[in-house]
Amino acid sequence: MEPKIQEKVWDPKIESEIRKKWEDSKLYEFHPDTDGYTIDTPPPYPSGRPWHIGAAAHYAQIDMIARTARMNGKNVYFPIGIDRNGLPVELYTEKNTASECERPREGSFWIYVKMHLMILKLR
Repeated sequence: MEPKIQEKVWDPKIESEIRKKWEDSKLYEFHPDTDGYTIDTPPPYPSGRPWHIGAAAHYAQIDMIARTARMNGKNVYFPIGIDRNGLPVELYTEKNTASECERPREGSFWIYVKMHLMILKLR
């Protein structure tokens, strides 16, 4: 006799009940007296269109780890990187959109300018 797998039925009402329990217990609020948990990840690097499913799965896994740590009472610091020097995104944008502000590319000069502006913003 083969074991039967129980059929799963999803009731949307369950989700709202669970969310209410989480909100009532203040599960996602910062509590300074608890242990910290930091997840440091590299910025996403969308090198193609559409974004590769493996990259999306990678970040979904990291997100699950962060959520699990939060649910176990840890203060989770999970910054998401949003820039990778901007060059691939800039090239994609220039290639696929009309720009009123055309400028000549002069090699490393523009990289220097961008880096200098970033340093000034960080000060």
